[in-house]
Amino acid sequence: MIDYITCMPDLSVVIPYFNQPQQLHNALNDLLAQQQVNLEVIVVDDASEHSAVDVVNDFKQHGLNLTLLRQPQRSFTLAARLRGMQVARGRWLAFMDSDDGLCGSTVYAEALNLINQLPDLDILHYRVVTEKPLMASWDGNVPLINENKCFCEWIYASPFHNEILTNCQIFHTWLATDCKAHTVWNKLYSRHLYHTVMNLNHHIHIFRIEDFYLTALFLFFAKKYVPCDIAVYKYVPPQSNNINKLAGRASDIVRLIKEFPTFLESLGLDQKSSKELSKYLYNILFLYVGRMCKLLPNHDKLDFAAWRNLLTPILKNLEMYNKNQELLLALLLTNGSNVQKIQSIKNQLLSSLPHNLISMQ
Repeated sequence: MIDYITCMPDLSVVIPYFNQPQQLHNALNDLLAQQQVNLEVIVVDDASEHSAVDVVNDFKQHGLNLTLLRQPQRSFTLAARLRGMQVARGRWLAFMDSDDGLCGSTVYAEALNLINQLPDLDILHYRVVTEKPLMASWDGNVPLINENKCFCEWIYASPFHNEILTNCQIFHTWLATDCKAHTVWNKLYSRHLYHTVMNLNHHIHIFRIEDFYLTALFLFFAKKYVPCDIAVYKYVPPQSNNINKLAGRASDIVRLIKEFPTFLESLGLDQKSSKELSKYLYNILFLYVGRMCKLLPNHDKLDFAAWRNLLTPILKNLEMYNKNQELLLALLLTNGSNVQKIQSIKNQLLSSLPHNLISMQ
């Protein structure tokens, strides 16, 4: 008889992939180099035009335990992560983006060795470094500590607390830090925890901000959280703002504002924490909307029709995620740099947009 417990990999690493074969090659190279750990790697190809087959086959031949799944149509990152979780067999789960890397050849082994000393652990939160200095995090805070000329620690992704947390302490402490470190790839998750999250009814349509959504669920259900000083993950910052991603994230946040706090309340979240979560989501909605508005030309004294013309590129991207264009009001009214321009057309905007969105303000 096969002992399935013994056959379990120590760690399953799920990698969503879309049209980045060279970056995927670099990520898999870092995983191939991992020592003293029994890994399985699951690459989920999100209907790419540039298939991952050749890259994956190459690393299979070099001995990496690797599974390639392909989505039948573009479903975006949350669906890819969930599909990878469904086939994962590891005692622990990690996520990795295809354009990122790892800090050394023993980092996963070091993390798992620490886990073995900590009974009943659900989340191990490790440190993140970046090769390129980030001027500021998305919320305006300087997130880096310079360590040497090559690497900086990204404070905003590293542990949000310096002690062991248990049960409801975990989620409440995270909320108190303004949801710091809401990325999924800077933590390891126990098999029990990732199965709990995987088996939920994921009914909220998320395209571009799945990190926040999944992290909130992991932290909500976790029974024991431990921060550590091991630098495991190497984050590669994006080269520039991508209007399509910004539009998707802003649209996702509107859905989260409407549905996510209520969803968590149905799972046991108290109303005070639910309101704090909603407040935080409003804040990041304004920030993503502001980022989109920065991509607009700077014109004075524009009438309503002219503003609509300028907004066309943003609206086309928003329509990919939200057919009702319900972000138009937020897009304009939360853009602090254009307050004077907006005032002259505010009444026209308010009268032209859905009542349910106006009531959110």
